[in-house]
Amino acid sequence: MGIMKIGMVITLEIQNEAEERTEKYRCKLLDCNPNFICIDYPVNVRTGKTGVILEGAKFQASFVSENESVYIFNTEVIGREKTNTNIPIIVLHFPGEKDLMRVQRRSYVRVNSSLDAVIKDEKQLFNTITQDISGGGVAIIEPPNSSFSEQQAVELILVLPLNNQSSIRVHTSARIIRITEQEQGYPNRLSAEFQSITEKHRQIIMKHCFDQQRQIRKLGLK
Repeated sequence: MGIMKIGMVITLEIQNEAEERTEKYRCKLLDCNPNFICIDYPVNVRTGKTGVILEGAKFQASFVSENESVYIFNTEVIGREKTNTNIPIIVLHFPGEKDLMRVQRRSYVRVNSSLDAVIKDEKQLFNTITQDISGGGVAIIEPPNSSFSEQQAVELILVLPLNNQSSIRVHTSARIIRITEQEQGYPNRLSAEFQSITEKHRQIIMKHCFDQQRQIRKLGLK
């Protein structure tokens, strides 16, 4: 395999819904095959302890290649084995290099996405929907009977889907950095930059963006 190298560090992320946070684990790649990879037992980044990883657990995996590019893929634990020297290892599903998603390290991937949203100024709440979103900000449709301005501070609530068909409400403050006028008869577009979003919520948004991109690639769209 060209991109993945034996011994490289892989980061695994999973949403801990009970404690409302994203857990991160680090592990090393021990072997790689077209449909699966083998890793050592992951260590929880927060606690420093070896994680309890159950068969069937689903993760978002990421790694940095030799040329400093970051790649992401979804994976699942498909087995636990031991090496010839009796070292325990975990076997993960690998979708193949063609399904690896390369992401930019210094900017966030932005995707078109229509999500329910609420924008709040100093006095009032307005319901609206998003047009696109990234880990760094969002573009929304300006609600009717509202009056926003560039550089205005606002509060946002974004409703994002989770894997189990439920949803999560992401609360963050933001600043409107640009108002784009649309064709006559269409509402303006408000581009806002997140100001105080938690890392947990940013990761949820980035995972949504990655899932959207992967779905578009499956459909053969650009």
